Amino acid sequence: MVTEFETLEKLNDALDDLQKGEVGDAVVTLVALKNKYKRMCDEFDKWADEQSELNENRVFESFEVYP
Repeated sequence: MVTEFETLEKLNDALDDLQKGEVGDAVVTLVALKNKYKRMCDEFDKWADEQSELNENRVFESFEVYP
């Protein structure tokens, strides 16, 4: 939930900048927000891949079959 509040704050900052005609500042805010979420998604994907591999290995071990 904290992330959502932070996101709303950053989006409001960007909208305020746009209303003031400060397009460059809005772009900087939005790019920083996008980069943050991209990094979070990449980290989650990496974790999910690792978990999938662990689970797959457990299945193979239970059947004593290895790739």
